[in-house]
Amino acid sequence: MTIGGTASTSAGETTIAGGSTLGSLVNGVDIISSTPMKVDRYGLGNAGLKGEPIENAIPTITGTLTTEFYSRTELYDVFKGFGTTPMQIDFTKFDPAGNDANGVASGPNPYRLSFIFPSVRFKTAAVNINSPDVLPQSIGFQAYDDGSGTNPVIQVKLVSKESSAI
Repeated sequence: MTIGGTASTSAGETTIAGGSTLGSLVNGVDIISSTPMKVDRYGLGNAGLKGEPIENAIPTITGTLTTEFYSRTELYDVFKGFGTTPMQIDFTKFDPAGNDANGVASGPNPYRLSFIFPSVRFKTAAVNINSPDVLPQSIGFQAYDDGSGTNPVIQVKLVSKESSAI
């Protein structure tokens, strides 16, 4: 997982350059999309039939990262700054060069599932200090339009050995 850097989109693919790898151990992630709809659209003369639901508010993408606290500056200070930052969450067993843990090359398309957010704001960054054990941290975030006019709010990318798909 990386945060920070610069997000850009070219030929329909969003990438983040210059981000920092997260030192915190992330052990859970929830990503939730919500599109509010007006579903109670009854009218006079409709014979009791309901009208088709329509969007009636701004769709949102929110989420929660569950981590082990690593450093105040890594996530908490970003939260306190109340700014936005790019964030990328990758699920793979290969490093960015396509090598596994033993350094064996996987080929040109290592398996990867990426969630790329060009602009997120951390809404919460609670650290639960209740013992001398590992400190659990819960980071709530929300994705935003970064105002670039080219970057999406979220991009989900799936890469397999056969091909990559956006």
